[in-house]
Amino acid sequence: MAGEAVEDEAFQNSLKTNLVRESVAFYQAMTRGRDPASVPPVWQESPGGSMAVQVLPKLDDDAQRQALRSLSNTIQQVSMNHPRLAPIMETAYQQGYPYLVARLSEHYHSLAQQPISSIDPQRATRLVLQIADALEYAHYRGLFHGALAPADIYLSEGNAPSILGVGLDQMRRRLGVEGNLPRTPLTAPEVATGGQPDVRTDVYALGALLYLLLSGKPPAPGQTVQISESIPGVPPAIDAVLTQA
Repeated sequence: MAGEAVEDEAFQNSLKTNLVRESVAFYQAMTRGRDPASVPPVWQESPGGSMAVQVLPKLDDDAQRQALRSLSNTIQQVSMNHPRLAPIMETAYQQGYPYLVARLSEHYHSLAQQPISSIDPQRATRLVLQIADALEYAHYRGLFHGALAPADIYLSEGNAPSILGVGLDQMRRRLGVEGNLPRTPLTAPEVATGGQPDVRTDVYALGALLYLLLSGKPPAPGQTVQISESIPGVPPAIDAVLTQA
């Protein structure tokens, strides 16, 4: 058994090394001759989906490197201490490029990989409450997601979520790489028009996610929600919660 564990660790380390190398090469190709701010963040997953790597713009400034190190340490610590956050196992540099390695699970799949249609209200509420708990944990420790999308939400076979990317937007801004985040059904209207994301952006995303799960379609920002009138099993109190979010 001990020998198998050593072999598995060696395999995972080899997989991580290759994935980091490939991710940096991909990032270099994506940014060649372009402003890094024009390139949206992309997680590169390993074969089988057991880990993912995010590469950030190359650093040359020591003060910037020190500030980024402090923030990345916080992200790593917070993500490792909540079961609903995908743990950041490593933050380091490859050829001068900062990168993060997140641990996923082969038994999880992204919410974006399945058709989103209306689901049972209790199941939808339970899922969103678990995500809300994870984001609240991060918020109290100075982190937020800012760009939550279905692709950042991984579900286990038992429908337990794992959130990928908390703190990533803050790292990008620390590097001066702002904006150009992909717009999704969960994107807050102020962010879609160029505003800076913050904790409130996550609140909007949670409300939009619940609306999407209940109805199968994205909400219309700024409108009073009356979803309980058309979907059986949704209590009127949910309308007020979604409208506020």
